[in-house]
Amino acid sequence: MENIRDYIKAFLVLSVFIISCSESTKVSKPPVEDLKVTYCEQYVERFVQIAKAVVSQYQGVTLVDLDTLQYSTLKEKYKNECGAYTSELNLRATDSIKKIDEYITEKTAKKEREEALSRNKKTVTDLLSRLDETDIPNLLKGIMELQSWEDSDALEDDVKDTIKRRVEYLSKKYKKQLVAELAWEVYKEQCGEPPSRSAWDNSISVVREFVKTVANDPSSIEFIGCSAPFLEKKNCYRTVCVFRGKNVFGGTVINSKTFYITNTKILKVM
Repeated sequence: MENIRDYIKAFLVLSVFIISCSESTKVSKPPVEDLKVTYCEQYVERFVQIAKAVVSQYQGVTLVDLDTLQYSTLKEKYKNECGAYTSELNLRATDSIKKIDEYITEKTAKKEREEALSRNKKTVTDLLSRLDETDIPNLLKGIMELQSWEDSDALEDDVKDTIKRRVEYLSKKYKKQLVAELAWEVYKEQCGEPPSRSAWDNSISVVREFVKTVANDPSSIEFIGCSAPFLEKKNCYRTVCVFRGKNVFGGTVINSKTFYITNTKILKVM
């Protein structure tokens, strides 16, 4: 009987020892979950430090200093590795990330605007330097291009003032020539692009169709050729065309006519 008591006593002592060792092991080795939180807290702490730097009025942090590419990588890794952890942790991270993102957006927009202003100023400066007062057609084009910049939000006020003064001076000095050139440009726009000639027989489509319409025998019409269309001050483009065809008696004759045309219309025949 005493042997049995001694055995039970020894078993209890051993059990207590095993439990004590188990508890001791738990204290020395934190759970994997705690390690994961500690790992993610390191990310959050980095976000907090960056946020403090960019919002402080005493810190001259630039986009280069911040290294947006490295920050984006850090943010993506946090999202992938720690996005599902404690709400308190994520709240701290989100708050800091929001401040950093707002800073990057603001600084990027400012940088892009400064670059655009500089680029546009150079464009206008080049336009001003190319103005040739001896070439009225190109002078008109240059003035019209400069005028398109006058109300631009992408130019500094001093540049717009320079444009205004220069345009007013040239417009006054060459008023008659510029008005005449502008009227000519409007007229050219109304007439459209010059009609093209066929590579086969040098005919012009609108003339060819017209001649066949009024011919006695449309199938007999053959074009010898048309001159290059020339823009006149009236009736748009002038061309002289030579063609052959059968007359009312069935004989083949050659005709030469002057046509005033656009790409789509016959305006006058002489």
